[in-house]
Amino acid sequence: MKSVCNMPIVLTMLLLLAGSSPADNLMLKGRSGIELNVGFWGGGKVGNTIDYGRVTTEAGTNGFTGGLGYTYWLREYLALSITAGLLSARATTTVNYSTLPWTGPMTTVTSSAVSENASAVIPLLIGVRYYVPTPEPDENIRPFLSFAIGSYFGSEASN
Repeated sequence: MKSVCNMPIVLTMLLLLAGSSPADNLMLKGRSGIELNVGFWGGGKVGNTIDYGRVTTEAGTNGFTGGLGYTYWLREYLALSITAGLLSARATTTVNYSTLPWTGPMTTVTSSAVSENASAVIPLLIGVRYYVPTPEPDENIRPFLSFAIGSYFGSEASN
């Protein structure tokens, strides 16, 4: 929990260091870069549910988005990008007590009464960026329009 609280401080420091570097008056045409994208769509969900004969523990990151990308600048105003990421993930464990025979005050849990599920959505995209207006090499902010196409792979495992 403590490392999650320190995350905004670390990200702020990285942004300040990146923004404080002087412009080297370099052209981007023919260069490449690696990107790390992190964001939140709404929030994660963690919880325990106890019903008659069932206990469910769930952890999910439905709101997390993140990825790793590679960008190559074809022109100063045009770039090609490839990204892979994680849109959502969820893990659930359920223990059913109602399916077990009553053996007294203590009930024994067998493996057939326990179910576990895990799922994830992973996008793999290829895209183009068009920088508007045409950027000058010494500009610190370069707004762009982006278009990407690709596949979203879903994975689920349960027992």
